[in-house]
Amino acid sequence: MTMVVAGATPPARAADIIRVASNEWCPYNCGPADDRPGYMVDVLTEAFAAVGHRIAYETRPRNRALREARMGFLDAVVGAVPRGVERYVIPQTPLATVQPVLALRAQSRYRYDGPASLPPLLVGTVKGYNYTAEIDAYLAQAADDMTRTDLVFQHDAETLGLRKLTIGRIDAFLGYEAVLAYLAERLALSDRLRLVPVGEPTHLYIAFSPASADSPRYAALFDEGMRVLAESGRLAALRAKYGLSEEDRP
Repeated sequence: MTMVVAGATPPARAADIIRVASNEWCPYNCGPADDRPGYMVDVLTEAFAAVGHRIAYETRPRNRALREARMGFLDAVVGAVPRGVERYVIPQTPLATVQPVLALRAQSRYRYDGPASLPPLLVGTVKGYNYTAEIDAYLAQAADDMTRTDLVFQHDAETLGLRKLTIGRIDAFLGYEAVLAYLAERLALSDRLRLVPVGEPTHLYIAFSPASADSPRYAALFDEGMRVLAESGRLAALRAKYGLSEEDRP
């Protein structure tokens, strides 16, 4: 079961350096050396600074980051859906709220009406990603049907997925609104695509290592740091910095 931490923040102690990682997923997680390392990275940095600690952010393929955190080589993975990380330690406060979408070619007349409306389409999706509970169930059921799902494994999965969509190799591509909009603009594809919301917005969390005795303490500290950022107005300022809407708030 996922461990949800509640209660008072632990007593102060010497500053820790908390190692976190994820795949690049702009505008939420970008490059560690970038001037703008990403909304969730900035939020983590400021939330832990507010309670006297630091983070060290690295990028690597998502499945590798999850494996290293599970084994205790990393303290946490950035940007997780709880049902995908049941063994990890999850704080009470989400890092961000994101909107699942289906990317379609601009001229497509398809209308989404729940997962039951997907079978006419060959849908691209990223291996290991979670979307909504209903869509995840559909993808699991259709995983072996190459006429219904096309799994992308590469580190630049969203870029590859959008390119496959625009040249007609797939009919649709699942992703998250801000990420696909960011990539579409970067790839000069915005006028060739439309993004259709699928289901309700999803909360993303930081998932702390199940192998570390420090994880419950870090989760409680994160909750306290997020409270400070919310009350000070910094969360709203960080959303504005990355062009995220009020709907993207935790």
